[in-house]
Amino acid sequence: MTVTGHAAEREPLVVLSVEDDPQFGALLRRVLEAEGFEVTIERVQSRGELESALQRRSWDVVLSDHSMPGFSSTHALQVIKARGLDIPFIIVSGYIGEENAVAVMRAGAYDYVPKTGLNRLGVAVRNARNAASERALLRQRERDLEALHAVAFAAGSALDAGRLATFASERARELLQTDTSSVYWWDPDTLVLDRIARSTTRTDEGIARLLVGDSMAGRAFEQREAMVVDDYPTWPHRSKDTSAVRSGMAVPMFIGDRAVGAFTATSMVPRRFSASEIRVLSVLAAEVAPAIETSRLVAAAQYAASYDSLTGLPNRALFTARLEAQTAECAAQGRSFALIFADLDDFREINDAFGRDAGNAVLRELGVRLRGLGGVGDAVGRFGGDEFGMRFPPGSDVAFATRAAEAAIEFLKEPFVVEGQSVHLAASIGIVGFPEHGTTAEILLQRAEEAMVAAKRSRARHRVYTSDLDPHSQQRIALVTELRRAMTERQLVLHYQPQVDVPTGRIVAAEALLRWRHPHRGLVPPMDFIGLAEQTGLILELTPWVITEALRERGSATSTLGDLRVSINVSMRDLQDLTFLERVAKQISESGVAPSSLTFEITEGTIMLEAERTLQVLAGLRALGLGVAIDDFGTGYSSLSYLDRLPVDEVKIDKSFVMSIDAPEARAIVSAVIGIGRAIGVRVVAEGVKDEATLETLRAMDCPLAQGFVFTPALPADELDVWRRRRTSGPAI
Repeated sequence: MTVTGHAAEREPLVVLSVEDDPQFGALLRRVLEAEGFEVTIERVQSRGELESALQRRSWDVVLSDHSMPGFSSTHALQVIKARGLDIPFIIVSGYIGEENAVAVMRAGAYDYVPKTGLNRLGVAVRNARNAASERALLRQRERDLEALHAVAFAAGSALDAGRLATFASERARELLQTDTSSVYWWDPDTLVLDRIARSTTRTDEGIARLLVGDSMAGRAFEQREAMVVDDYPTWPHRSKDTSAVRSGMAVPMFIGDRAVGAFTATSMVPRRFSASEIRVLSVLAAEVAPAIETSRLVAAAQYAASYDSLTGLPNRALFTARLEAQTAECAAQGRSFALIFADLDDFREINDAFGRDAGNAVLRELGVRLRGLGGVGDAVGRFGGDEFGMRFPPGSDVAFATRAAEAAIEFLKEPFVVEGQSVHLAASIGIVGFPEHGTTAEILLQRAEEAMVAAKRSRARHRVYTSDLDPHSQQRIALVTELRRAMTERQLVLHYQPQVDVPTGRIVAAEALLRWRHPHRGLVPPMDFIGLAEQTGLILELTPWVITEALRERGSATSTLGDLRVSINVSMRDLQDLTFLERVAKQISESGVAPSSLTFEITEGTIMLEAERTLQVLAGLRALGLGVAIDDFGTGYSSLSYLDRLPVDEVKIDKSFVMSIDAPEARAIVSAVIGIGRAIGVRVVAEGVKDEATLETLRAMDCPLAQGFVFTPALPADELDVWRRRRTSGPAI
């Protein structure tokens, strides 16, 4: 056979020659290259050399002389088989006799090519390789089938829904001996039945989507009963795209009493399906439907846990996981890469001007544009609110990321159309490089965010991280380690600051505030470690500790908190945790404390950062019987008119307004919040009341509740009880 074309078109072939003649390899190479192969060849002539070669690399084919001093093709086959290898093995030797040829073929050789007939060696090699590929494919199919059987009969919760449905349709076609079997699944969003699996002997595409009542599957789903059609061409509900079908049947698929799909089997020749065959299809449908549903739910949950619901971009958790993988890969390969952290400037103005729905539409469109920027695809992520990240491929550097940041800033200038008006966005971007700015995902993200904040403050649009942006980084890292230790060594304590009923002076509630009694630093103020805990994710361990401790102190038989309602602060990180509600419910249930005695505080800014997710969690907390309060109200993104639509029981006016209450603007805001709270039945608390003059002003404004140093700073529970006993007490409101 003559092969023409470029060298790049030649077929690569890695040959292991078992041969005692050192000159014969050159002949093999010439023969095989003439047959169109790009040949790599190595010669061995003993058991030890063969074992070493097999250990060192993989081989496409073994070409072995039959008889050599101290070694033979039979010995070589034994070595290969002992290792469990399936390598095409061809005898290339002088005349060996018919009996020997039969013996080595039975031992596992694929072919025998005499050295005097090398003109057919190329054909023999190709045939041997094709046979080996078919054997490998068969072994893979057997393994897949065993796995599918095992998972399908175990309800298949860990198997992809499409593969489960495909297995079921293949099994149905095999058992019923039909030409085609398909699984259709109901899509409540589009109100159609989508085909999720099909096993067929035919080459046509069939129908991938059906309306309810259309064809056998649609009728079975609609009527919620089996459809058997012996003469399909005359059936009045047939589909025009199934003209080749002569007979068929379909059964509905159920989850409990809810129809979720249909299972079909069709034949291209006329036949009459028996009752037992209908039962077989029904049993298969009943077995596989829950497994498919479970698999789809698991896939949906996994998607929700990994992707931002608004933009479809990877969320912070998935972005960080992929960043960790890229960090490990580049560290192993000694390669660099770069990362940017972007925050949209003044995005809340869009929400204020056009509403949150319009703002969300802009973010969705931004997600589409970011995915198309430079082909980065899923290397873009949304961290929440108006924060985004973008990691660049191995080999990139800070200069590359800087150019990308400039390109991002330029494409943000392209207008977004909101309610017929053009809106332009701007962003502040922080840039870091691996490994010069950090060697872990956590540190890289932290420093990229610090660079972004510096860019925003300086109005520089983008900035590369420098060490002067984080002068205390080593101290902060050490503090994280010590904070973890503090949780286990009971260095953390709760102090409580009371909320007082302004008209009567009675204490009605107390806010639980975390304090750290460091063995060497003394009492560490919250501002030195709470922000750090949120940045590093340690807050996800601190908040459960605070809840448990507050419940313990509130529910103790000897509790000094009495009948006070206790408030607990919750962060954005907590609300993003998909297990948060479940964990809180369990903690309250185990404590025995009435849910109504607890209030969870969330800052106004947190509510607006991821409004949809946050509002769902707040509603969930209220469903558990817990109170919900907006903290720092007036500093975030809400308008006063939006307050009545928030699922909250309490509003805490930010202390910046309370402490400036003599200023007309601040007084107007405080008065408005008090008035709206009274009108919609929401408790209003004035925070940061520092002196009697401010308290008197609030009393004159009919403010119901107040909290601040005018009463007392936060105290341990037992000291709060002593302080409380000095005042006139009464039943909590």
